[in-house]
Amino acid sequence: IGYNGIRGHIVAEARDKTLNRQLELAWQNLTVSGTGKMQAIKINRRIYNLSLKTKQDNLAGLEIADIIITPIARNLLSKKPLERGVFLFNFCNFQKYFI
Repeated sequence: IGYNGIRGHIVAEARDKTLNRQLELAWQNLTVSGTGKMQAIKINRRIYNLSLKTKQDNLAGLEIADIIITPIARNLLSKKPLERGVFLFNFCNFQKYFI
């Protein structure tokens, strides 16, 4: 993304109205003000939008992200792992390669 004119978009999981609005405002702030590391114009050249999708939209990418990030986040927050059933990979043990 960002090379040869290729642009991407961010898909986030929708929550409640308040959290969704906070995320949208944070995104708008990034596209207007940038960050300490990247100017807004560079962000806009690389990413063209933020879209919020619900669980009901059942997007494969969001499901994969949940499967991968949940055990990692729970570990970082010192929370007990969730019982998840059987997956092709044991993501709870797989997280040790990323932390």
